[in-house]
Amino acid sequence: MFFRKKKYVLFFNRTLFLLCCFTMLIFIHTQVPASQNLVQDVHKKIQKSFKYIHDKKPKKPFTRFVQPLAAEEHVERKEFNEAVRVINKKMRDHTEQLEKEKNITYTPRLENLIKGVLVPPSEVVTPVPDAINLGLIIIHIGEEQKFEPKFEEQKDPFDLLVMNWYGFAFKTLRTLNLIMERAGTTPIHFIIVTNQESASFAGRLVGTIITKRLAMDIILTRDYKWRRHQSIPPVYFSLVDSDYMIDLNPGFAQGMMDNQMKTKSDDKYRSKFYFIAPNYHKAFTSLDKAVFIDGTDLEFTVDVKELWDQYEALDNSTALMSMGLDLTPHYFMFLSGYLKDNPDSKFGQPGRFQGFNTGVVLYRFDRMRESELYNSYLTREKVNEVIKMFKYEVSLAEQDFFTNLGFIHPEIFHILPCEFNRQVSIQYNRPPYEEVFHQYHDCVPKDKVKIFHLNGCGPTPAQCGNTPDPSWKTYDIRNKSQFLHMDIEAMWSHWAYMNGDEDEFLKNLVYQDAIQMNHLRFKKGQESSMG
Repeated sequence: MFFRKKKYVLFFNRTLFLLCCFTMLIFIHTQVPASQNLVQDVHKKIQKSFKYIHDKKPKKPFTRFVQPLAAEEHVERKEFNEAVRVINKKMRDHTEQLEKEKNITYTPRLENLIKGVLVPPSEVVTPVPDAINLGLIIIHIGEEQKFEPKFEEQKDPFDLLVMNWYGFAFKTLRTLNLIMERAGTTPIHFIIVTNQESASFAGRLVGTIITKRLAMDIILTRDYKWRRHQSIPPVYFSLVDSDYMIDLNPGFAQGMMDNQMKTKSDDKYRSKFYFIAPNYHKAFTSLDKAVFIDGTDLEFTVDVKELWDQYEALDNSTALMSMGLDLTPHYFMFLSGYLKDNPDSKFGQPGRFQGFNTGVVLYRFDRMRESELYNSYLTREKVNEVIKMFKYEVSLAEQDFFTNLGFIHPEIFHILPCEFNRQVSIQYNRPPYEEVFHQYHDCVPKDKVKIFHLNGCGPTPAQCGNTPDPSWKTYDIRNKSQFLHMDIEAMWSHWAYMNGDEDEFLKNLVYQDAIQMNHLRFKKGQESSMG
């Protein structure tokens, strides 16, 4: 009897336990919505907790790049749209704040720039105190180099685009982009020397960089895309009509053309336009100083303010302008006739009198206007005298004139340190100059260079069309007179084009202007209909 009673009690206990478990399961089921998964829900909450622990300082939503948000599975479409609205609002607010704080209104300035509104050089002024007046030339020379080429049946429009955009425009945009990436907080006043035919093109070219940077400063953090400062400095623009300058002193230009070397008709240095630099002081009558650079071949590694600070050395001298030496035996070769009659002359020899390079020039316009000595050499008769004195013909426009004048009156010129115009060409690293080439070419170590001048050819004699001979003392590529320096982005773009991948080429050419392409297609259609 005892065992039978114990058996019933055990059965009852087991039944009660199962009933409790069943009741608990029903209770849990009623508390959790059917549309949710309990395990997944708990897992997500745990992940969220750990994410909060690791991300103690969450990123500001407007500083993140938009595209990754769309790819995150946990972000709903509604949240993504809200993030986009936040970014747009922050962009507007940031731009308005930037304009208010720095007293800048970019929209009207960019509008005038893109429209190609020209001003006479006499009306160009320094827009704000301490602004950097930075001049460059953006202009086409000759029929073959027009930015809006005529379509011919035997030429592919894409090839014409490459010929006119990839060379000049790509290099100009590269130079401007590097200037803006490394710019500090000092205002920059771009003085763009151009003409009526290419004013709109020049404006769009510069406007591309500014608009791109304004957008980048809002969307991308400096960690994602490096630049010296998060925001660009105050920027001002002056599109200057070069026709005024050409007509200022026609006698000087004619004197230079009287002594020009006979070259191909499409040589850019044959144009009168390249003889205006010695007369800048007569054109920019409201400016006291300005830096003029080669807009296509320069690679800045520092803030342009460091170049502007070189005025301190120029101001402490009596010189009228500052420019670097030509880092090749170019003038030694051209002065061969003069040196034959004057074997003891130091002109053309390595050192102070090896010749100038005008890729970067600091001008003191006020001193140039006041100098009777300098202005006396700007006549046709004096130009003929200066050129013929050294028995070679003009091939590099104003650079030859400044070099010859520097031989006669070295006090007019201050020597800009080579790190601000480090030319990389090794064209003259060949017989009979290979033994002395490094005496002309050597400069500071590469990591100390502030501005590279990507002129000529290199980095080895083979790239300059010279077959190296093992007997050359500079044959070894490790020699200090040769170092590798190339534009990787341009190299990849060039390879893409050479391999026939036009789409990849256009993708790499990130500054391609769709408006220009449409204009070219429209113009082609017009010419076809007229034909």
